[in-house]
Amino acid sequence: MNLMFTYLCIDSGVHVHQRLAGCELLENDKPGLVYTWDAFNGQMKEWGTFDTKTKKLQINLSLIRAWDQHKSLYVNVLYENIYYPICLKILRRNLNMKKNSILQKVKPRVRLLKRVLAASHEVQITCLVTGFYPRDINLTLVRDGQAAVDGKITGGNLLPNGDGTYQIRKSLVISVKELQDRHNYSCAINHLSLDNTLDIMFGTEKHSARSYEAHLQHSEVLSGRNWPGIINCVRDYQTRLQNVTE
Repeated sequence: MNLMFTYLCIDSGVHVHQRLAGCELLENDKPGLVYTWDAFNGQMKEWGTFDTKTKKLQINLSLIRAWDQHKSLYVNVLYENIYYPICLKILRRNLNMKKNSILQKVKPRVRLLKRVLAASHEVQITCLVTGFYPRDINLTLVRDGQAAVDGKITGGNLLPNGDGTYQIRKSLVISVKELQDRHNYSCAINHLSLDNTLDIMFGTEKHSARSYEAHLQHSEVLSGRNWPGIINCVRDYQTRLQNVTE
């Protein structure tokens, strides 16, 4: 510990040393590498890998610049006879206990959402994918058969559900000009539970003016405007909406 204090140029007092360790189990139950990460006072200072085949430890960003031969031999023995067998034993036991839940594949449920942004009259389309397991998934918003890559795509964060499955959503804002050009938009999903890419097309039907009328009436009542003003506002909005979608 004194050597560590000298190398890190720190004074005596309360300090925190943390270590995270893990191991791999490859196909056919073959052991892989053993990993360790060491942090001192919240900063990563050292990480290393132990090769179970060569019985050699490779240290990167060494916390101590140089280990003597006895120290290196001691650490290798520690990994080979303690860290490696214990980690592998725990990993195999946990995999056996949770085999059914770990290896299960749950197909995603998809919901397509569409709404008009009142301020700009642009349309936001959203693809919500939920209820899938495992967590790895590829969700792409597609325009005319090509991935939409413009800067108006939002979302994409993977979130857990309460039942152990996951959800993800992506949204794309479509400008008035793009609406007039009548592009085709779809939601493409790739997941381990699916044999092929799931490609769902957004509907091309016109937006219902009735739903927007109800929304506007509710908003205007809350703001204290009178009914004649509400009706005129709704009629004007319907006219502009028809010009965009036709």
